[in-house]
Amino acid sequence: MDADDAELDVQAQVMAEKALAALPEGARAAKMPKVKEGILKRLKAQAAKAAPPQPAGAPPAAAYYPGYDAQSAPASMLGGMGQPPPPPDPPPDGHPGATVAVTKLEGVELCGDEAWFGDHAFRFGLREAVRAGHAEQKIVVGPPADEIRRICPGAGRILGAGAVLRLGGATLGGYGEPDIAYAYRQLSRALHPDKNRDVPEAHDAFQRLAEAADELRAGLTEARGVLSSLCATMSMQTTPETMERPQEALFAEATRVLYAILGLSGEGQVPPIALNRGVAAFTASRTFGQCQAQILLTEWYDQPRMIEFYAGTQIRTAYDCSKKKLRGGGFWGLDRGGR
Repeated sequence: MDADDAELDVQAQVMAEKALAALPEGARAAKMPKVKEGILKRLKAQAAKAAPPQPAGAPPAAAYYPGYDAQSAPASMLGGMGQPPPPPDPPPDGHPGATVAVTKLEGVELCGDEAWFGDHAFRFGLREAVRAGHAEQKIVVGPPADEIRRICPGAGRILGAGAVLRLGGATLGGYGEPDIAYAYRQLSRALHPDKNRDVPEAHDAFQRLAEAADELRAGLTEARGVLSSLCATMSMQTTPETMERPQEALFAEATRVLYAILGLSGEGQVPPIALNRGVAAFTASRTFGQCQAQILLTEWYDQPRMIEFYAGTQIRTAYDCSKKKLRGGGFWGLDRGGR
């Protein structure tokens, strides 16, 4: 094992331990080898990737940056093969940009511009928490009459599909087809009209249960399509793991796109020198993979498809399935990027 492989092995070990920290010791020990192997494989693949050449015919960066200074922009943004400038030295102690210790307050979480969507270990931990939650979660079915009234509240109100099957939300998180099938199976046994002949609404509740399951299955297909489109725009790929319960990945990639747009375009009136620095930072950042800035900006400013994604049901569902702290960053990004 050479020095580079040894360093990647150490990184994979640390990331695996971080991802499995919330699991019991026995489960953590059992999962550790496989998780570390998967992380190490991804790290090696990322290290082996080279930035692709700028596609021919891409619009010039000046088309999207008022006052853009082409002479001082990175060559890689203008279609050349130049390397991005090196990152600046870290600020000295006491400098305004230096890291400041934050006092933690009980019951209070910090929210801000965190690139959590680029932290593979953190995101793996999110998916593992959802997987463990579904493994431990047992649908608690109340008395049939109460469940029927819950699903058919009356007065013209219609309960959402996720609420009908008790799927989604920040507590349990995302879901896939097996989760829908399990919830439907548990509830349908209690709500079947043959077992509740004395409840007039039993037939409507049972029908609504079936409709809700179909709606969630159709929503999964749509969510995977939106996720694939966002990843393609960012020159990234989906994986079977992220597609299993797509809500986590969909919200992560939707947030990544918003932060990329903000990093490239800025907010309000931005001086050309600041735009140039933003482009340089974007090009040098690993957070945005191999995304081509011109392609992304064309999709955002010249095509309606991207905006329609954010106005659609699936990103809203993914938002609802995300941790509250992460929702804040996504909401602020949408508010700032949509201006």
